[in-house]
Amino acid sequence: KPMLATSPHISIIAHVTGAALKDALNGANRGCIYDGFANRFLWVHAARSQRKALILPAESEALESALATLSKRAAEVWTFANTLSDTRIDFDATASQMWIDWYENVTERDDKVGEVTGRAEPHVCRLAMIAALMDQSTVIRTEHLAAAFEIWRYCSDSASYLFSDPSAATPIEKDAMAIHRALGAAPGGLTRTEVNRTVFSGNRSADMIEQALALLEGSGRAWMDKNSGSRQAERWFSGEPPIAE
Repeated sequence: KPMLATSPHISIIAHVTGAALKDALNGANRGCIYDGFANRFLWVHAARSQRKALILPAESEALESALATLSKRAAEVWTFANTLSDTRIDFDATASQMWIDWYENVTERDDKVGEVTGRAEPHVCRLAMIAALMDQSTVIRTEHLAAAFEIWRYCSDSASYLFSDPSAATPIEKDAMAIHRALGAAPGGLTRTEVNRTVFSGNRSADMIEQALALLEGSGRAWMDKNSGSRQAERWFSGEPPIAE
């Protein structure tokens, strides 16, 4: 007997290695990048921070406690969401202006990365709504939208890491990609001196570093903390600058 789905909503959660993903999308399925399929996904690059053969009993207990808390919270949110029926979830006044400011400044890229991140606006809306529902709120506030921006920033950075084409890049673009990877692994940011020392072993001129950082900043993949003082002390971070609530 045929199955019938009424008003279906389908979510896909999957994992794959970077190499397998590139192999899959460089063959017969290459069109998935350009036909609006790949940009329906949130791309999240994940890597383990350390190798541990065994975890300590205290760590195991802490993990089980955290999972139990998360499970309880998820059940509460599920119950809350099922009471909403046709309730409209919308921005409050402050979050609405915050959304407009971001929307009008979304950076569009004319390359493969741009193709797979071409649905930034709907993704951020959905993430903000999920954040609101997790707080059992029917209104999207600034903290919910700020959380959505940060999640999208990481997904956009992940897409850049996964889909940038090093073989077609100019020397400055290759330097920019190397810096971007280093910034992604440095939550505390890096100074220009640290970038040159840790990424290029001191073998890049100040002008080349300047051009690479300008490229990253212009494409929304890196930002400089302008409150860090002199040029020698400025710090660069991956992604776009935090949006003030």
